[in-house]
Amino acid sequence: MATRRATSSRRASQRKAGTGRGKAAATPALAVPTDDAMSRQARKQEAQWRAESDLRTLREAEQIRADRARIRNATQMANAELKALEAITRRNKT
Repeated sequence: MATRRATSSRRASQRKAGTGRGKAAATPALAVPTDDAMSRQARKQEAQWRAESDLRTLREAEQIRADRARIRNATQMANAELKALEAITRRNKT
């Protein structure tokens, strides 16, 4: 069976549609399904995972609040990051 060679008009339509042998079409950075595309079960699992993750975060926050050394270290880190951001802001203003 002989293969048919694409005509110039067919190649042009393939380029417009992003098909054919051309460069690969750009893909989005993250392929996250929307709520409409997710099934009811998937939404339920996502909600459960989010609640479990939030609970772990809250537990860890309570542990950090109870430990003065961790609070002090976190405060020092926050202040250092603030100074770095302020330096960037000052540099961009000049």
